[in-house]
Amino acid sequence: MKKRLLIFIAVVSVLLVSCEDFLDRQPMDTLSPSNYWSTPDNALSVLVGCYDALQQPKNTGYALYDLWGARDVFTPIGMSRQADFNVIAEGSADPNNSIFSGTWRGLYKGVVRCNDLLNNIHQVNFSGDTATQNQIIGEAYFLRALYYYALVDYYGDVPLILNIQSVEESVVPRNPKEEVIDSMLNNLSFAIENLPDSYTGANIGRATKGAALSLDVKYRMMQKD
Repeated sequence: MKKRLLIFIAVVSVLLVSCEDFLDRQPMDTLSPSNYWSTPDNALSVLVGCYDALQQPKNTGYALYDLWGARDVFTPIGMSRQADFNVIAEGSADPNNSIFSGTWRGLYKGVVRCNDLLNNIHQVNFSGDTATQNQIIGEAYFLRALYYYALVDYYGDVPLILNIQSVEESVVPRNPKEEVIDSMLNNLSFAIENLPDSYTGANIGRATKGAALSLDVKYRMMQKD
């Protein structure tokens, strides 16, 4: 009887350990935060998402890069048929204007995507290819600085968010414009050192050293001193 009891306990123990191992397995057929950051190709996919945020944000009807150039025609005549754009051109817009809120959300979407890459890329094994790793980091720094340039240009003081936030951290105060500029200039220094002068083929259009230098100058023109 005692022997049977010992055998029963041993079998149950094995089953419990096996079940625990089975339940603790990572998803085998889908990507998750715990297994996504495994290859340089996956890191590049996230970088594509950082660029993608330049496209049309919700509610504005225009891509973010269109809005940066469109301010030259923000006149009552130039925007006479553009609804929420027209009230901005006339100087009668209020904080509920969808262009203000949609642009704010679109720019911070880009910031968050860049933060995701910059906060997790250290998990990727680049097999000693530090040049590629630093280029990807440089592109993400450039894009985040580009989004923040538009934010401080449009809104002045804005929240400086550099990490992935929890729900509890989602409500944050604005940081002084000068603090945002200093932070982005620091990031651009890395980008300038690690971005290529040019690209070929399908890579044409990615951030270059010249683009980072130009954005650096635009930030410095914002500084009070």
